[in-house]
Amino acid sequence: MTEFPFLHLTLAGVLGFTCAIVGYLSARLRNSLIFPFNVAAASTLITCTALARFLLPLAPQPRLGLPDTVAWIVGLPLFLTGVLMLALAIWQIGLPAASTPPKRGRELVTGGIYRRLRHPIYLGDILWPIGWAILFKARWALAVTPVWVVLLLIIAILEEKMLAEAYPEEYKEYKKRVPFVTLRVL
Repeated sequence: MTEFPFLHLTLAGVLGFTCAIVGYLSARLRNSLIFPFNVAAASTLITCTALARFLLPLAPQPRLGLPDTVAWIVGLPLFLTGVLMLALAIWQIGLPAASTPPKRGRELVTGGIYRRLRHPIYLGDILWPIGWAILFKARWALAVTPVWVVLLLIIAILEEKMLAEAYPEEYKEYKKRVPFVTLRVL
């Protein structure tokens, strides 16, 4: 029964993240003054969920039947790409901007990695747990990944609406040039 706490931690993280989305939506619909609180709460819940996604592959659980070499060849590049993409995107946009709603007067970041895709933070946050789970051949971690991907895509779509409101013409042009979460190489 040593597996239970890790599974509960992951499920609690996913539930908390879902609650953050509901809080975000209700605040946006009401045009509430407590919106910055919801963003802070969402950031905290995302951090807790990331911790759960980091720990889950380490928990005792059924393992994938991959040879170690395959797990390393596939998992390590995915993990490192996700972590580097997250770090680069947060560095380029700035940590405060990455955790607060867009504000008029603040410039829309369209250079660097944001020139290649609109949501590098979310793509990085999708890739690293997949790579991490493959490295440890963790079935449960891979099983909860689709839920996390759907939640991140919902957040990205909601963020698109906020950015379109904050930067009407500039963001419309940016969306025409830059893909949503697929990397434009050229």
